[in-house]
Amino acid sequence: MLEVKYITNDKGERTDVVMPLSDYLEILDEIEKLKVVDKRKGEELFTHSDVEKLLKSDE
Repeated sequence: MLEVKYITNDKGERTDVVMPLSDYLEILDEIEKLKVVDKRKGEELFTHSDVEKLLKSDE
């Protein structure tokens, strides 16, 4: 679970978040991975056996 603290304005509305840098960097990494997945979602998929055949043919 993330350890976050909220900063609020004088109306009690959350305006900012404070969290450990390591958690923040982990979130950024996950976002980047999701961007790659989204970008590649239309690409052709290969089965494991197809990849093995391709690798063996390069030997």
